[in-house]
Amino acid sequence: MNFKDDISFRASVLFILVLIFCFAILGKATYEQKVRGDLWKRVFAKFSIKKNVPIEAMRGTIYSDDNKILAASMPIYNVIVDMSVAKGYIKFDNSEMTKKLDSFFMEYSKLNGDYSAWTKLKKDFIEASKYKDASDKFFELEQNMSYEKYVMFKQLPYASLGKNKSGIIFKKAFKRIKPLPQIASIIIGKLKDNNATRGLEYGFDSVLRGVTGKQTIKLLGNNASMPIDIDGDVDLAPQNGSDIHTNINILMQEIAREELMKMLVKNQSLNGCAIVMETSTGKIKAMANLGLLRMDSTAIMSTQTRSEKDYDEYFNYSLMKNEPGSTMKLVTLLNLIEDGKINLNTPVDLENGKWFYAANAKPIEDAKPHPIRTTTVIDAFARSSNVGMAKLLNMGYASNRNLYLKKLNSLNINTNSADDFDLVWSNATRRIKWDFSTFLYAAFGYSITNSPLNTLRIYNAIANNGVMMKPYLVNQISNESNTIKVFQPEVVNSKLCSKSTCDALKKCLFNVCNVEGGTARNVFADNKFLVAGKTGTSLYQVEGLNYKNQIYQSSFVGYFPANNPKYTCLVIVVNKANSKLTHGGEVAAPVFKNIANRIFSVFVQDSTAAKNQFVSSYKNKFYFKGFNGDAAYIMQKIGAGYQANEIKFSDLVFASTNIKNIVATKQDIAPTIMPSLKGMNIKDAIYLCETMGLKVNLSGSGKVNSQSVNEGSKIAFGQQINLQLN
Repeated sequence: MNFKDDISFRASVLFILVLIFCFAILGKATYEQKVRGDLWKRVFAKFSIKKNVPIEAMRGTIYSDDNKILAASMPIYNVIVDMSVAKGYIKFDNSEMTKKLDSFFMEYSKLNGDYSAWTKLKKDFIEASKYKDASDKFFELEQNMSYEKYVMFKQLPYASLGKNKSGIIFKKAFKRIKPLPQIASIIIGKLKDNNATRGLEYGFDSVLRGVTGKQTIKLLGNNASMPIDIDGDVDLAPQNGSDIHTNINILMQEIAREELMKMLVKNQSLNGCAIVMETSTGKIKAMANLGLLRMDSTAIMSTQTRSEKDYDEYFNYSLMKNEPGSTMKLVTLLNLIEDGKINLNTPVDLENGKWFYAANAKPIEDAKPHPIRTTTVIDAFARSSNVGMAKLLNMGYASNRNLYLKKLNSLNINTNSADDFDLVWSNATRRIKWDFSTFLYAAFGYSITNSPLNTLRIYNAIANNGVMMKPYLVNQISNESNTIKVFQPEVVNSKLCSKSTCDALKKCLFNVCNVEGGTARNVFADNKFLVAGKTGTSLYQVEGLNYKNQIYQSSFVGYFPANNPKYTCLVIVVNKANSKLTHGGEVAAPVFKNIANRIFSVFVQDSTAAKNQFVSSYKNKFYFKGFNGDAAYIMQKIGAGYQANEIKFSDLVFASTNIKNIVATKQDIAPTIMPSLKGMNIKDAIYLCETMGLKVNLSGSGKVNSQSVNEGSKIAFGQQINLQLN
């Protein structure tokens, strides 16, 4: 056999072997399909079924004190179509069937805000029905469909036929929403991948989360699945989480936030907080926290002009321990008077504002040099003299400095213990050597650390006649219509000090705001009700910077009305480096005043007087644009007549005065047509725009003055709108 014949022979043998192999494979496939097909179907079915798959429970809702939603879980749906069922409609020549399917796509496109897209949608639907592999028979129609849209979708032609006839499968999940995203965001907290990370969401996670259920599902391919029933298996229904009702009042929270924001922007400050507490109970009614979105040393030292959009709630400054400054002078006096070391008329030499307490030591100085030498304790406090407080502390406790440190610790000052509060929070106490120098500086709030909330608690105890209350945010826990637990006001210390000491401290706080020479006298001189409180100013250390950068913290804490306290309030503002305005009386006290005046006019002032003042001031010129529930709430609080016949609380209204009352007119909102936002406040404007799928850019402060998308224009999901505020 020559070489050519040998090659030909080998090729023929190889071809025959390959052919035999192919026939063997074909035969095996035919055998498995025809003979053992039922067996493989049972095996596949077994592995395509999963048991005990978790079913997410609906998380509980967080409410304000007047039952407005602060955070809630809304169901969302992934919509999948089983084309093995749906293609039956496509194959039918029956004109009614075709008409119903066409009608479905037309109406569904309207729901999406783009009627013209229905033909393409139908084309994609028909193409999906031509699947060849069973794993490709599922067509994803929409992801994350809202509950409102889901309700309307189920009423559409074809979709209303149900799963067995239409092939439409809904896969349910939940999305956490905040209808009022700017209200108490940091207090509420947030969820990440369904795990609470901070705030009430974290502190009450076990209550809100509910109990996860379980079910048996069948895998459909393309990440789709559907629940199925198997004899003998018992699915466990999820138990929805319980609701928590907070003490946060939306109007007070908005007032605190607005007034704090105004000062931050005006003074180009770094951050700040404002807390309002109900004096007699310890209920936290408002807790606003605002800071720069960037807080690194470069951003802090930047000279670029900042606006409202540069600040947000991302850190709880209310619970952050730092050197409080002169607001701690109240604690200095509390201990000295209670231990009988001094009284309000005890003389103290202010040394013209500079005291050399030791050789080679930096002198203790007042804010400014002054001509005053010997004066009384009450006057030294009103003037916020550092020299006076340090001398008095030295006179009382120099021989036993550790005793005074223990007294501070008993008030939760300069300790690592967390505030007695609903929110989980901690930051390390600044550890220092408790020597003579740091002892003296503690008299006016340096060398020790305290949180704003704890400072507020101490002042609140004085306003509450020596009874210290536990600050608390949550009023009750409920599930549907059943109350599970009610949190009552809790007394932490029934007698912080004697009545005589408490009365003396009240006089000191009163003089700060109402007597000539008081550091807040100029701020409250024209106030219509009495305020008592204390200013504070202290150098503030930022990571990467030091005291040489002249960053000051301004504070004011007090209560109102001074003769019958209803609310205690604290305001802290951390100013920019080398700011022109730094003192507590210049920065924090005006914010306190504005918050107090607005709260007083709605929640404290006699309703009859408020109504008369309101009507006389605003008759024939009052107008309000926003949600009916907010308007009704304000009018009810001030006792003004309000007519909103057959208008829901959730409806948008325009309210204005007629001859006798304020009358509301409903403003109809179409989902794809831009309404007029002029005159609305920031909160309502943002909420309405985001509900309509718009992305909002803000400039300025106050209420909406103009909008980039004209009233009556057609809008699309994801479209941007610029709002100019006045």
